[in-house]
Amino acid sequence: MESTLATRTAPSVSSDVNPYWWSAAFASQLVICVLGAVGSALSIFSVKLSKKMHEGMALQFNLFFFTFLIICVVILPTSLVDEYYTLNGWQEKHTGLYVALQTVFGSFERNVFGLIAVYRLMAMCFPIWFKLLSRPAVVLAVDLLLFLGVVALWLFVFLTETDQTDVGNPSTSDRGFAMYCFTLFMPIVVTISAYSTMLVIRARKRRAASAGEGHASLDSVSFAVGITILANILLDVPHILIHFRETKSTDLCFVVVHVFYRAHFALDPLCFVACNGAYREEIRARGLAWLREAAARVSAVAAAARGSSA
Repeated sequence: MESTLATRTAPSVSSDVNPYWWSAAFASQLVICVLGAVGSALSIFSVKLSKKMHEGMALQFNLFFFTFLIICVVILPTSLVDEYYTLNGWQEKHTGLYVALQTVFGSFERNVFGLIAVYRLMAMCFPIWFKLLSRPAVVLAVDLLLFLGVVALWLFVFLTETDQTDVGNPSTSDRGFAMYCFTLFMPIVVTISAYSTMLVIRARKRRAASAGEGHASLDSVSFAVGITILANILLDVPHILIHFRETKSTDLCFVVVHVFYRAHFALDPLCFVACNGAYREEIRARGLAWLREAAARVSAVAAAARGSSA
């Protein structure tokens, strides 16, 4: 083996792009990290407050947003610093470890998102199977197996691919491209297919309800997930195309597309909270209560300080 995972590197490609573009991309993605971390924390808090959500689905959403939190707090910021140093020529090569962590966690969260869509479709079409497979222990085991599978597949690629010419874009190699299709593109197809099927079924139920055969409505969680999926489709398409073209990681178009793609780390959790009225109102009420309590404490401390000085 010519190199280890931590030292897999490739020569940087010289570029005539104005360095301000790299700085703008770096700053934009740092903002995305902050918004994503806040949104993920709010989403986890919202799921915890929910009293109607199925226990297994609540665990699924918690795992999904906890993955986002790790990405926004640890994985993405360190990768951004490494990318910024490489793009500005301050270091000659990408650090393979950061690329590997970003690729693995990015692929995992896409797979978890697809799994959530499959679970929601299962709840609608196969309630008995959903009841069996949505038990917390089963959900935890499925997500653990999914994570270990993604790690094993990408680890195989990073450790065996010796003709990698651009470590910053693993899809430029044959194995890397195949793995992108399997761990990134396929989950997106599964997500779109599952939710499209759900929309068709709901439309049929709505027509049946209008004919007096029952009642059908779109719950707030389904609406929030649907908006999130739509936003992800708009951001995923350019990202997939840029990898299908095997664009170099130091090209401006590659960087710009990834800025927009990584915006989903902030949009997904924020849309989940913003599009769910119950979660939004609960967070607002608790936030106002906390602010009033904090203001009362500050007033009490200030009054005590004035009293002691007098």
